[in-house]
Amino acid sequence: SQVGGQRRTKGVGTLPAATDRGRRSVRVSKMSVSRPRSISMSSAGRSSQKGRRPSFLNDKGEVRLVENGFDLTPLPLLVDEAPPDEVEEVVAEREAETTQHDDEEETGTLWSSSYYSESGSDSDEEEKVVVPPVVTLLTESPTETLLCIRGRCVAVDAKEVKQVEQANVAYEASLDLKKNNPDKYVTRHAQTLNAPLKDRGSVTAPPSSSSAGTQATSYDIQDCIAQAVAEEEAELASRRPGTASKQQRINRNVYQNTSKVVAASKASPDFLLDVSEDRVESKAEKIKPSVREVPIQREIQGPERALLKEKFAKNMRGVSMGFSCAAMERCVQQNLYHERQMNYRAFAEKPSVQQELEAAEEVDEVEVEPTERGSSVEALWSWQAPMTKNRRVTCMAWNKHREDVLAVGYNGVVIDGSLPQDGGLVLFWSLRNPGYPERVASLEAGCSSIAFSAKNPHLLAVGLMDGAVYIYDVRQKTLQPTPVFDSRSLKNAHAEPVWSVAWVDKGEDKGEVLVTASTDGRVLEWTLSKGLEASCLMVLKQLGDAEGVISRTASGLCLDIPGDDPALYLTACEDGTIHKCSDAYAEQYLESYTGHTGPVYKVRSSPYDPKVFLSCSADWTVKLWTQSSSSPSASFRSEGSSPLNDVVNDVCWSPRASTQFALVGGDGRVEIWDVAHSLLDPVVREQPLVEPPPSADEAPPPPGTPMDKPPEPPAPISVAATACLFADNAPVLVVGDASGSVTCYKCVNLPAAPPTKKLQLSALEAALAPDEAQG
Repeated sequence: SQVGGQRRTKGVGTLPAATDRGRRSVRVSKMSVSRPRSISMSSAGRSSQKGRRPSFLNDKGEVRLVENGFDLTPLPLLVDEAPPDEVEEVVAEREAETTQHDDEEETGTLWSSSYYSESGSDSDEEEKVVVPPVVTLLTESPTETLLCIRGRCVAVDAKEVKQVEQANVAYEASLDLKKNNPDKYVTRHAQTLNAPLKDRGSVTAPPSSSSAGTQATSYDIQDCIAQAVAEEEAELASRRPGTASKQQRINRNVYQNTSKVVAASKASPDFLLDVSEDRVESKAEKIKPSVREVPIQREIQGPERALLKEKFAKNMRGVSMGFSCAAMERCVQQNLYHERQMNYRAFAEKPSVQQELEAAEEVDEVEVEPTERGSSVEALWSWQAPMTKNRRVTCMAWNKHREDVLAVGYNGVVIDGSLPQDGGLVLFWSLRNPGYPERVASLEAGCSSIAFSAKNPHLLAVGLMDGAVYIYDVRQKTLQPTPVFDSRSLKNAHAEPVWSVAWVDKGEDKGEVLVTASTDGRVLEWTLSKGLEASCLMVLKQLGDAEGVISRTASGLCLDIPGDDPALYLTACEDGTIHKCSDAYAEQYLESYTGHTGPVYKVRSSPYDPKVFLSCSADWTVKLWTQSSSSPSASFRSEGSSPLNDVVNDVCWSPRASTQFALVGGDGRVEIWDVAHSLLDPVVREQPLVEPPPSADEAPPPPGTPMDKPPEPPAPISVAATACLFADNAPVLVVGDASGSVTCYKCVNLPAAPPTKKLQLSALEAALAPDEAQG
């Protein structure tokens, strides 16, 4: 059956389609099963429909929406409740009607689909049905927290104030313990992303300028010189008493008038010369001549004294005076360092006359066979200056043309373990003056890497801790050079420290370019043909599964260019992996080398065989690799009585022997290894010690205090060695440390190397052959 335009199953009561104050009249109609869309009304229905309201109106005359026999009029949400007895009666009547409608449906009777159509019975009473009330329940949902950032400050009246104060007191106590016992504490640094910079440009009008010129002929110059000579002779003649002529008296009057004008100018507020120390000498201070014929310098008046003083100060601050003083200082330093400089060149020292006489008087009755002296290093001198105190040496580079010039990069000043401050420095040291640098370049941030150009030796590339790249021209006639190229204005420059820079010659087409690696994960190539321009060679990615990793970008810590192919380069990352890359492939590595368990700080290719390279890491080891194998050929770490239990900061090949290399560690040690001699122990192990700086907490005893015995000197300590580099023109190794000192060592009695390059290469291959066979 259908009630209110909806079909119902047999035996189920109907629901009303409309309400009138809780009760609405409903007429039940029935549709033909065979023709659902054709609706006919019985004779009884047609007769009862006469004189009644239309089928689309209810008791109140409201319009009802009926389509295809279905009542589509929306129901109200809230209705009045009806007594339960009436509801039960209506339900019982509906069940009876449903049974009757089902019987008539079997005989094929057609029923009207009108909403207000009459049933098959003659009864005119309308049936009333009450709609059950609709109840809407609103409840409060639980609170969901999407982001919670706790503040760093706590209110005074908060409950956790005492806990925070106790935590702060405990933290201050831990800092005091660190000062008293620093060996049990380790300082760790963290890097954060730099905020992106915004460029703001402005347009200003160019300053006004004008051109001025003059022309002088040879006779004009001759006349001026003759006039100057005549004036000088007249000045000398005027100093002799009784020889003043009429012209000289006129000149004296002119000078007096000029002096008055200069004095009036000095009294004006626009006078800029500093004459605060000028004083006019009295007549008693004048020096009287002992002989009349000797000219005496006349008294210098106030205005002239001020002009002379300004000229003198200008000359003393001039560039020529600075270079003259530097040349004079070289002469003095060469007298002091002459013997050590000769030893630097490995020249034999000539014995003195006294030593020769003593040797001639001695008579050796028993011949003693000479014993071979062991390998060692001998400290010649240290390059250090007041400006380098408490600055960490980060990098060093020899000039390719002037092989006695050493460029050293320094980080900021570090005091009591604090962060570097006051920017960085690049100092140019020379063998001619070990006491003071030849040039001093000040940087806005710490220096992280430097490299001299091989094709243009006057160009020096400098990488900074803030991601900037500077290019210096050392030919500048100044003691404080400024960069000729600066990458700070470029948008695609590095955003984090530039740990490695290297010059690469790409041939006649591209010329020499600069390649840099940074912890922002990018390897950039810089060209200088049209100014400083950068292009990205590769973005370093971490190997392995990226699940649980926030960013797959790897931090580059070092870079090296093998000598056989300028298109290839080796780069090492913070995760301990080394990658072989090419300019032709910007998305993938040619080869990856794994073996280190800590960050790799340096990668150095052999100068004799570019396919062999060394790497040093924070895992206390140095590993030897070949490009054909992804695993290391050998691993080096000092054992025995003094094992190496600290980070290896730098490693470098010897230019004189293919199997020798040097390393420096965080404990201050300097070691020289020879692969052909031993793979277990170095041939040279040096542990330099320095006197500790005076403690600021211990005040000196007041004067006059009786002392039973003199105080004992403090025990020497070791300073972390941070960089090392062999010299190309001498058997010398230079080592930089964390205190700002660069020590020059002479290598003594190292194992002899083959005389030719071919034999050097054969010796290196022979040293690697047993290891490769074992692998």
